[in-house]
Amino acid sequence: MEFSISRDEFLRGVNIVDNVAVIRGAMPILSHLLIQTQGDKQIYLYGTDLELGIKGGAEAQVESEGSICLPAKIMADILRELPEGSLVHMCLEENSQVKISYGKKCCHLAGLPAEEFPPFPTYEYENLIPIPRKSLRDMITKINITVPLLEQKHLGAPNGALLEIDQQTMEMMGTDGHRLSYIKKPLELELSQKIKVILPKKSLVELKRLLDEAPNSNDPVLVGFFENQAVFKIGSIELFSRLLETYFPNTRPRIAKVNDKIVQIRRQEFRQAVKMVSIFTEGREKYIRLKLDKDTLTINSQSFGVGDAEDQVAVVYDGDPLEIGFNAGFILDVLNILDEEQIIMEMSDQNSPGVIRSPDSRDYLYFMMPIKLYETDEF
Repeated sequence: MEFSISRDEFLRGVNIVDNVAVIRGAMPILSHLLIQTQGDKQIYLYGTDLELGIKGGAEAQVESEGSICLPAKIMADILRELPEGSLVHMCLEENSQVKISYGKKCCHLAGLPAEEFPPFPTYEYENLIPIPRKSLRDMITKINITVPLLEQKHLGAPNGALLEIDQQTMEMMGTDGHRLSYIKKPLELELSQKIKVILPKKSLVELKRLLDEAPNSNDPVLVGFFENQAVFKIGSIELFSRLLETYFPNTRPRIAKVNDKIVQIRRQEFRQAVKMVSIFTEGREKYIRLKLDKDTLTINSQSFGVGDAEDQVAVVYDGDPLEIGFNAGFILDVLNILDEEQIIMEMSDQNSPGVIRSPDSRDYLYFMMPIKLYETDEF
């Protein structure tokens, strides 16, 4: 194997796949990237942790074909140290060693045989379905904040998001046991049967990263599901993910319920007030109290030994008064990812979840369990 490639193009390709490499693990091969030539103008790069795999490509001038596994972190570090715009020459030598040349300098890097690298799944291209890129990115952004990194069995919360696709809609749901998020997007597809799968948290994070870094394009993401695997094709990049085989709670009754207290709030003003008041919270719950009256929302908190804070924001509301407690962090999480100027907050009573959504749609719903108010709380 021998090829020449732009340092910038090579580094871009390595950065696409090296996030999934396992730097310290029981299988040394998982800390490596597989580099494989294709024809005379292309190389492919692969990285995997056995649960998640990414395949990317880079343009190169290939002089002879071949493949080799190289340490992901070291390869990335080498390329970052090279001058931008420099030309890199790579040649496979004996005993899985490669020579990397740049200008008059060179280094030798020990690798592993390509045969040791875990094989990637295969799929039929014609079975992939097109999903609008913007819709998929928006769904992952708004759902990921409620998907736990580790499964919360005692709360019935898997470490993944439920994805359902039919001919006309795509829905995604995530919950950590304390919060639930739901989003729906329109589609126009021809499907023989409904798709219902659970995507792991890590896969969602990597998919969002790839969508963020991909060049702006109106081309759809091509998606496929087979056996216990999913594939997402973003241009020339392919992400493979093992699907979770676990239970996802039935959230449909909660999603369908509409609370009776509907409050319209300016998002940025609400966000700033909650952020300021949350400074005076303590513990993991970051407990704040919301007091709702006609056209006024009072937000306050107290931390013994530190002090207390209170702020008021103008709202549009003409219902019964209500006092309710929430985790300030949960509120800020959703306010930080929304871009609407106005939001709707739905509430019912002190013991029922609050909902944050867009003023003109229920296609995105964010539910938060309240925190019990104590009679001894004084603000």
